[in-house]
Amino acid sequence: MINRPTSRSKSKMKQLQKGQRKYMRQANQAAPDDDTPTPAFLPPVRADIIQSAQGDVYKVEDPDYVEPETHKLVTYQVHGDQITDPTFEMVPDDLAAEAQDIEHQQEAWKLFATLIPPESRQMISQFVVMTDGKDETIAAVDYADDDPTHWALEVDIADLDDKDALVFDLVHEFAHLLTLNETQAAIDEELAKNPDDQTLLKNKAAHCPDYFTGMGCSRPGSYVNLFYRRFWRQINAEWEKIDGLQYKDDLTPYYNGLHDFYESHLDQFVDDYAATHPTEDIAESFAYFVFSPKPPGNSIKEQKMKFFYEFPELSMLRDEILKGTCRELSFTTYTKPRNCRRHHVHFRRMGRHSWEGDDDKDASAEFPGKRTPGKWPH
Repeated sequence: MINRPTSRSKSKMKQLQKGQRKYMRQANQAAPDDDTPTPAFLPPVRADIIQSAQGDVYKVEDPDYVEPETHKLVTYQVHGDQITDPTFEMVPDDLAAEAQDIEHQQEAWKLFATLIPPESRQMISQFVVMTDGKDETIAAVDYADDDPTHWALEVDIADLDDKDALVFDLVHEFAHLLTLNETQAAIDEELAKNPDDQTLLKNKAAHCPDYFTGMGCSRPGSYVNLFYRRFWRQINAEWEKIDGLQYKDDLTPYYNGLHDFYESHLDQFVDDYAATHPTEDIAESFAYFVFSPKPPGNSIKEQKMKFFYEFPELSMLRDEILKGTCRELSFTTYTKPRNCRRHHVHFRRMGRHSWEGDDDKDASAEFPGKRTPGKWPH
């Protein structure tokens, strides 16, 4: 959903009821061309990760489904590559073993720390181990306790077995940090303290000259503002009418509306989950950018993946994530080793609406020629 940091449910549209799921420097030179193989030769490690993200998030298999309760189990403080000082929560007896499973908790953090380079995750100050049961919310990000300038990464300890899905979701959640941190969007402490105040949200949005993330006003050269102006300005009004349906008691029209919206714009989204919100779209597109070859075509969804190649720092970050992926998955997930050599060459608490200020302002006028955003956190 919208505008606060987010969680990407593995296959559950129902998570949308809660609301959804930096690194920039001046980039005056063109990004290097990607030399990753074509889809026919896509290394299995990446093909499997992309496959894990596929599914029909609009399909409600059980009409009597009741969203499970989420339990926070342990909160760690993050210091570089290490997690320390665990604070254990009071949990039901049936979750006591998971709360004390330090080995797997450390394993989950190690996976994320291997995927994402240290300099790209400095905004994370807490690591939260939680659970809402298997195959529900795999991971999420949110503000750290009492500090909207820092973030908490949340991982469900019940969902560690499917490494491909976990890797995809961790990169998706990192993309929220990459595109919503304070270098990308101004942090509004008043909104951080009152995230459900719709009047306050609308007032803040009305005074934002650029894309309003729901947490604050995006900066003119931020990834998310450029992405929104290029890919969402023409469809946002249509989407907002659907997004407003989530406040109704019966959510069926909302789900159906999102499904129809996605089906009407199949060439614009990398998958159906991307259509739920602009911030989900950029996060999902980033994950596809990381794990897919550079697309050969020029559909809008392919343009979204190629958007990130415009920033050399993101191409370099992609390479680092792929190297980390190979280190973690090539010999640990399957009995037969998977070949990664080919590509070594290189919120939970979310507001429900997004707004754009000053529709008449042309983004190309702000960034003549090649758009080169200034430095900011993801």
